[in-house]
Amino acid sequence: MKSLHPKIFQVFFVLAFAAVAWKVFFVVFGSSAMGYGNNWDFIRQSSCTGIWIQYEGKEKFDGNHESFVKSFVNDGERRKDLCLRSTGNSFVHLAALTTRLGSPLDIRYVSAIKILAIFAMAIFLLKRNLLPTRWLLSIAFLLVFSDFYNLLYVNTLYLEFQVLMLAFFSVGVLLSINSHERFSGPRWWLLFMASIVALGLAKQQYMPLACFLAVLGAAVYHFQYRKWKFATSLLGLAVLLPFIYTEYSNISAKNNSGISYANKTNTFMWTVLPEAQDKKQALKILNLPERCEQAIGFNWYATEISIRDVCPEIAHVSRAKLLPLFATDPGTFWRPFVKGMRELYPFYPENLGYQEKGAVVDAATLALAQQTSTSYMLKRFHDWNPHSSLWGFIAVFAAAPLLLLAALRSPHPAVSNALLCAGIGGVMACYSILSSIFGDGYVEVEKHSVAFSTGMAFFFTGILVLLPVALGQNRK
Repeated sequence: MKSLHPKIFQVFFVLAFAAVAWKVFFVVFGSSAMGYGNNWDFIRQSSCTGIWIQYEGKEKFDGNHESFVKSFVNDGERRKDLCLRSTGNSFVHLAALTTRLGSPLDIRYVSAIKILAIFAMAIFLLKRNLLPTRWLLSIAFLLVFSDFYNLLYVNTLYLEFQVLMLAFFSVGVLLSINSHERFSGPRWWLLFMASIVALGLAKQQYMPLACFLAVLGAAVYHFQYRKWKFATSLLGLAVLLPFIYTEYSNISAKNNSGISYANKTNTFMWTVLPEAQDKKQALKILNLPERCEQAIGFNWYATEISIRDVCPEIAHVSRAKLLPLFATDPGTFWRPFVKGMRELYPFYPENLGYQEKGAVVDAATLALAQQTSTSYMLKRFHDWNPHSSLWGFIAVFAAAPLLLLAALRSPHPAVSNALLCAGIGGVMACYSILSSIFGDGYVEVEKHSVAFSTGMAFFFTGILVLLPVALGQNRK
């Protein structure tokens, strides 16, 4: 396997880390540092940590879509009724503990903690693994964390970057476990359990993805090593994690429960039901009264109609009821899916500014940072042929389960790991877009589907490494 030679890897490792470090410095810490504007969601994290954004001429509770703001303050105010707990808040909590009450805070102080954490995670995984797994992890690290649009989440209180961090680490630990029996012992099992819990408690949308990884980890322990105790514990964690999240997150608090109401309105009324051929029958399948028909086509933010007055029952509809609706009227699944895929581009929320007011950024450097990103390349693929790109992504989604099955059956660890990496990536990308469309409708699909490009990065990494390791096995 000359293409996986250690010396070649060392050169690639240095170049990959240098590329990520340059992107991080330019986007996060440079003189013209950048980050997405606040769409109001910061309030949920600030209410937990006491770290609040400082606006010129605005209240700290206000949103600021148009530009990036790096000035924050540790004013200590915590609002239990607005707090949405998350393991992703741990970096902000640490910043709050290490600054004086009432003192100003540059968001880049919090960002430095995040960046140190992600580099520490990567070095930990790369230092301990075998060469084929090092290739997988280093390529994935480069594709995910040199992405300009992913890095724009670092200088914010949004939870998206923490989701990407924890997803990368969880997948990295699972690939390590799958690579060799020496990584299948209690220490790595505990590390994987901890990473799954951290990912599952980071953001509600991606909690089911953590459950999926736990089930996949159980399959690896059972089929690769016959360690049924470790496998059973991971299955138990997958079952318990949704209940743990509900108890931990404060999602049931009065103000936070409105999030679910809004998301269901956007999903059912704005996204799914407009595509139903027989809307009255669709309402009947969802156990909604006929008067709800007048709310179809409107989202939570509509001013023409009050969803709470017209169809309050929408707050209590389970998304599980979508399955019989999809079965009887497939268009209610397919058409929102196709429209949602179109909403993905250009892979970042265009409604949010990401530069400070009055900031001057070198255009050539900015273009280089953007055009060497995974998200940008995926967008170029779409722009080249939108129809082909749609079917290409669908092919990836369809292939993912087959790749995972092949990974569990392969007798060659390096081949198995490359297949596992690609399969996980396909599932992650597919889940990201489906959970966005059928979780909050067409609202900020680019933001909610943040793990789509990361999933595709894992998929391409696995396919890229699969060829040389498979050829190497055939020569033996």
